[in-house]
Amino acid sequence: TFTAWGNTLAEGLDRPRSLGHARAMDTASAALTSYLANLLTQRRRAPEDDLLSTLAQVELDGDTLTDRDIVGTASFILLAGFETTVNLLGAGTQVLMEHRDQFAEVSANHDLIPAMTEEALRYVSPVQYTFRTALAPIALPDGSEMPKGDTIVLMLVGANRDPAVFADPNRFDIHRENARRHLAFGFGVHHCLGAALARMEAEVAWRHLLERFPDTDSWQLAGEPVPNPGRMIHGLRSLPVRLGAAVHA
Repeated sequence: TFTAWGNTLAEGLDRPRSLGHARAMDTASAALTSYLANLLTQRRRAPEDDLLSTLAQVELDGDTLTDRDIVGTASFILLAGFETTVNLLGAGTQVLMEHRDQFAEVSANHDLIPAMTEEALRYVSPVQYTFRTALAPIALPDGSEMPKGDTIVLMLVGANRDPAVFADPNRFDIHRENARRHLAFGFGVHHCLGAALARMEAEVAWRHLLERFPDTDSWQLAGEPVPNPGRMIHGLRSLPVRLGAAVHA
């Protein structure tokens, strides 16, 4: 159920594709909000060691978060963490299968998995762009000025392929020394809250897959990859892969 809610809402980050999709988004949003609101009510009665309970008890100078604030924050964290990591794993695995020599190298040396993960984040860019609002007029290089209040589209995917930062930026290279300079998780005060968790999830997933199925030559597509329909979130809806014989511990 949560997967269905997440997929429906993530596909609408650009805009609804149809009236039916807009209605599906409303239904998914209402269902997720209702679920979290009910869970919040339970946590207020009987707090547990989790984020929802912590948010329910936060107080600063006598002010507390409203239920709407808490449910909104929880929804954002859940959906952001769910979609981005899933798409990194799917699209990243596809890229590895397109670069067999590097894939085999990682399988033979799992110490390369963290570096591979950073390069996959740079190369794949699960979040292609995001929006900001100009809080003050911004002078542009051509002499023009962006007025205060204008919406800014930040192309993270473009920054991650910037030739002024990354040599041969369109080449996938697990040995790229400065891969971690990517902006896949944003920057500054807006740096992704779950960056450390996303890295850990991806590294653990790839490590376990390669421990169980180390013969990367046996990894073969079992069908056509299905891309996500949206533009903001880059990844795959499905990646059918035949993994070959498993190694049992």
